[in-house]
Amino acid sequence: MKITLVTGGDWAGLYIDDKCVNQNHSLYAVDVLDALKDAGLDVEYVSADEEWLCKRGTLPNSLKRVKKNG
Repeated sequence: MKITLVTGGDWAGLYIDDKCVNQNHSLYAVDVLDALKDAGLDVEYVSADEEWLCKRGTLPNSLKRVKKNG
């Protein structure tokens, strides 16, 4: 599988194996991940606890140390 990002001026497009799967003025990470998930990649979304994150000020280096929401 080949992932290609094409940009030109204020336009961007995401191609997977020569097929355009998303395009707009900005490509949001969640949209890119959705396209990759649809293409069969193992993709996970994690919602961090906002209060914990605000107090911490940054995400930890290890995903295992992220305090998840709920």
